[in-house]
Amino acid sequence: MWERDRSSYLELSLSLLLPLTALGMQWLLWSWIEPFVWFFFYPAVFFSARFGGLRSGVASTLLSTLFVWHFFIPPRFSWQIDNPNAIWSMMLFFIMGCLISEAMGRLRISKTVGDRLGAHSWRYAAVLGALAMLSIFSYATFDELIARENKSTEEINIAGRQRMLSQRINYLSERYRDSREEEERQALRQEIDDTILLMESSHKKLLGGDPVFGLTSIRSPGIAAHYFGPKAYLDEDIRNFIKRSRDFLDQASLGASVKPLEDTQSAVKSRLLAQLDKVTLQYQAESRQTVGSLRLQAQVSLGALLTFLVISWLAVFRPQARRIAENIRFLEESERRARGIHEAALDGIISIDESGSVIDFNPSAERIFGCRRDEALGRNIADVIIPQRYRDRHHQGLERYIASGDGAIIGRRLEISAVHASGREFPVELSVTEVMHDSQRIFTAFLRDLTLVKEHEAALRKLSLAVEQSPTSVVITDSKGTIEYVNAKFEQISGYSREEAIGNNPRILKSGEKGQDEYGEMWRAITSGKEWRGEFHNKRKDGALYWETALISPIKDD
Repeated sequence: MWERDRSSYLELSLSLLLPLTALGMQWLLWSWIEPFVWFFFYPAVFFSARFGGLRSGVASTLLSTLFVWHFFIPPRFSWQIDNPNAIWSMMLFFIMGCLISEAMGRLRISKTVGDRLGAHSWRYAAVLGALAMLSIFSYATFDELIARENKSTEEINIAGRQRMLSQRINYLSERYRDSREEEERQALRQEIDDTILLMESSHKKLLGGDPVFGLTSIRSPGIAAHYFGPKAYLDEDIRNFIKRSRDFLDQASLGASVKPLEDTQSAVKSRLLAQLDKVTLQYQAESRQTVGSLRLQAQVSLGALLTFLVISWLAVFRPQARRIAENIRFLEESERRARGIHEAALDGIISIDESGSVIDFNPSAERIFGCRRDEALGRNIADVIIPQRYRDRHHQGLERYIASGDGAIIGRRLEISAVHASGREFPVELSVTEVMHDSQRIFTAFLRDLTLVKEHEAALRKLSLAVEQSPTSVVITDSKGTIEYVNAKFEQISGYSREEAIGNNPRILKSGEKGQDEYGEMWRAITSGKEWRGEFHNKRKDGALYWETALISPIKDD
């Protein structure tokens, strides 16, 4: 549970923090990297997916798309889109972000992610780098197209406005001549002055540029030919018109008799209007040519991006996704087999974390300790299986091992006392292994109930003592008659020590008085699985003879 919570927390943190970090960095450096709106957001998506998985990568992609849309795509600080081409840029980023998230999510699931990523990192770096560069180039083209369309529209509007302003100045001058009221004539003089200033400022914008509207100084030879020759001298004509219009105002301000400007500069007016019409048409023609070229470039870059996206998916990501899927299926099958072994194991298997809390408790552990899995999980191991008198020692030993690595039980096989849920203590055999998982130690204990073993050992010990202390001589041989065991009474009667007897044949006791027929009858009975009863006149080690009643019985495994 804690691992799942920590994983979810990591995914949420990465999906929020990395896009916010990218937003902050791009905000600070925008004047240097404009118009590359996705510059910092591709790395944000990549690392969110690499370390947080699929969900983190997709969430980071969505947040990054919204951040760029609101803060960097014109018009900034709004959810409007002036140019539909920006929609393509956002769609491509979102699609690539989702594909990157899927690939990185699969890599993260695979247990062999380190080897896979190390062996193919150059491919991923090359593909993602190329995708990023194509996307940046595509957006730069779209942005340049938008900027050029806006610039051309503004230039055409200003050029057309110049013609309208010149005509308005002439119209206002006629009204001024015909007006008889001083108040009206003063208002007309002010309006003429404002129109002249507007015409003069518009002319300066066309010639020198205006950063506010994205205008630059005249660079086109075709446009320059209309303003400065040889086709026309529009710059000079406009300046002359503005000068004569100011002279008209000066005369009007002095109260002198004036003629309308149409009368005083009809030749200039007709030439000016004609040249303004021509330069407006020139602006329109060059705008169509430039915008058409940019549109073609944008279409080519978009096609190249989509083509490369398909090729990279077919050639790199799809084969790798298949390999990872195979690895995942293999790992899942291995995990199922391991889980089956874990569940079917006769030994109790209990895993704890560094704090001593139980994180795994298999069915055999439930049977051995009389405690259900759901009751054991999350509890301290000492409270579940360790007798009260040993718990302090357990806590101290675990803390010492975590702090210094000094432990007495890791990798060893021990017999200890454990406690049943009923309070009954019983002996168990214990071995403990340690593994590292996410930088944390996990300890797994394998426990075997020794209650029956100890009971059998006690029974055997009683039997052994009974045989050893028997008042009659006891000899055990193998099927070939080689002595394997003699008791103390045998040593006393025969005079042979245990070491001297073991490995020899009972013939060492033979006195020679018993015939071969009797021995043959005895062996036939024994080898057929029957008991044999009789008497032997045996010889001690010192040569003395003694009579002995014998019962010989075969020992059967079943």
